[in-house]
Amino acid sequence: MTEDVTKIVRKKETRRAAEAGGESAGAYNTVNQMYVQEKFHAAQGHGFAAEQANDLHDQVHGKQVHKGLGDDNAKDGPDRMVNGKWIQSKYYADGKRAIDACFRDGGKGTLRYVDQNNEPMRIEVPSDDMIYNKAVARMQEKILNGQVKGVSDPAKASEIVQKGNYTYKQARNIAKAGNIDSLKFDATNGAITAASAFGVSAVIAFGTSIWQGDSPKVAAKNAAFCGLKVGGTSFVVAVLSGQLLKAGLNSAMVASTEAIAAQLGPKTCAVIANAFRSGAPIYGAAAMRSTAKLLRGNIVVAGLTVVVCSTFDVADIVRGRISATQLAKNLSITLTSVAGGSAGWVGGAALGTLVAPGIGSMIDLLLRVKGQPEIFR
Repeated sequence: MTEDVTKIVRKKETRRAAEAGGESAGAYNTVNQMYVQEKFHAAQGHGFAAEQANDLHDQVHGKQVHKGLGDDNAKDGPDRMVNGKWIQSKYYADGKRAIDACFRDGGKGTLRYVDQNNEPMRIEVPSDDMIYNKAVARMQEKILNGQVKGVSDPAKASEIVQKGNYTYKQARNIAKAGNIDSLKFDATNGAITAASAFGVSAVIAFGTSIWQGDSPKVAAKNAAFCGLKVGGTSFVVAVLSGQLLKAGLNSAMVASTEAIAAQLGPKTCAVIANAFRSGAPIYGAAAMRSTAKLLRGNIVVAGLTVVVCSTFDVADIVRGRISATQLAKNLSITLTSVAGGSAGWVGGAALGTLVAPGIGSMIDLLLRVKGQPEIFR
């Protein structure tokens, strides 16, 4: 009897370890998204939303998308790159203004945006027919005026100007909370995150089941159950996190998280921030702001994960299936697991970078799902 009880306890512990691994991977991807999407609150937030939404749409439809390309703020650099083509996104309500913004001297000079081959970048405008048609007509005028170097045929305007995957209104909606376009965008991101969490937890659960002597059939069943549970949790957390961010929750935490970053100090913040950067290192105030943004996302995601994971336990106590003592114990385990997972992927990468520069980036690479943006690119 003792052996059976010990075996049951061990199985619960290993299952929880598998769940924690998947939840950590899901949280990592969701915090990535929240970091990038804080830009949605800017004056031109719908433009950033359009870039993210178009990237996501192209990725889901099998195109090769280079994520986070516009985050380096390079002068006259591309906002997106799809299948090797550089794209400058101009989500204006007026097609004429969108094209004028692509030329120097307030629209009177030459085209600002050229690709690695010194050819015109693709200019992406909203998919509204009226906006697109005006944009093409304006580009034709620019070509005839000799403002597009290397291009003299006005018919080329329709090749340079391309429709985005979303209308101007949809882009504005995506940057806000509580509408269908916004929910669809967050749900698509959530599905990608859920797939990542499912994979991580299922692999861990399958391996531990085999090591404990279960048959492959039983191990596969355990892996599927664990993966579905964690994937579902990650999906809900990702969608709720996206909606709360757009509703302004992250903005409400700016002062508190910047105060925490100030307590950590610029050196510690630089270690944390640069652990997740693939570009040039940042220091001082920039590193502190980046760390504060990371903290905001981490707090929201960790809190929501605890709430979602505890929902079933709350339902069980209402139905009389578990005692208040068991509920408290389960909640304690969930809190410890979520806190440990959150601290693990942040602290692990930061410590790796501190001990040996480059190791933190390797941890980041191992945790990242293919196609997902890096937190601080």
